[in-house]
Amino acid sequence: MLRRVLVSTLVMGLGGFSVFYWLLQNGYSDAAARNPLLLLFVLFENVQTCNSRSERQSLFKQGFGGNLPLLMAVLAAQAIHILAMHMPILSGILLLQPVSFNEWMALLTLACMLLVVSETDKWWNARRTRLQASPP
Repeated sequence: MLRRVLVSTLVMGLGGFSVFYWLLQNGYSDAAARNPLLLLFVLFENVQTCNSRSERQSLFKQGFGGNLPLLMAVLAAQAIHILAMHMPILSGILLLQPVSFNEWMALLTLACMLLVVSETDKWWNARRTRLQASPP
């Protein structure tokens, strides 16, 4: 489990720093770059939450409806973030701005890279366990 946490942390950290650097290099101010970066980390955490339901079993084998309260919590967290971006009183307090559809898709794709890495790690660990268990 520790290895998975470290790998996930590395993916999220490198992904976040890379996105922030790219945004700054492409004309975003510090303040403007923080907005999509916050969304990226909300998406990362939502992906991580769903993927952490099992250390060994693929998310795709578990299905998404197996834990309805968890699914509702993830959707609620995302909805709160969307509301905070679009409600003037909250966006003013939190200094958030809505992101474009293209930014959403790019950030969602990056967040799903965490899913790819985690699923690959689960697959690799299961394969290694099977090889160690099989007779020589």
